[in-house]
Amino acid sequence: ELYFDIKSYTLFYKYKEIHLRKKDIDFILLLNKNANIVLTYDLLEEYLWKDKVMSTNALKTFIKEFRHKMPIDILQNIPQIGYKLKI
Repeated sequence: ELYFDIKSYTLFYKYKEIHLRKKDIDFILLLNKNANIVLTYDLLEEYLWKDKVMSTNALKTFIKEFRHKMPIDILQNIPQIGYKLKI
């Protein structure tokens, strides 16, 4: 029921579009590309924050907002390491 259109970078749930920010889309693309791999905090900082420094609070806020947008829970937290896609 959850579908990400990779060509239009649009997320749908039960055929309804879910509004995403650029960082949300980048995160979904990273999760999709690394579906069976834990995305470490360092990798997330490098990929999502690019040349900026990511604080722990910034990451926590981003993940909280991302989870709030998702109609189903797609993230698994690996304590002290990072996140991975629930499969």
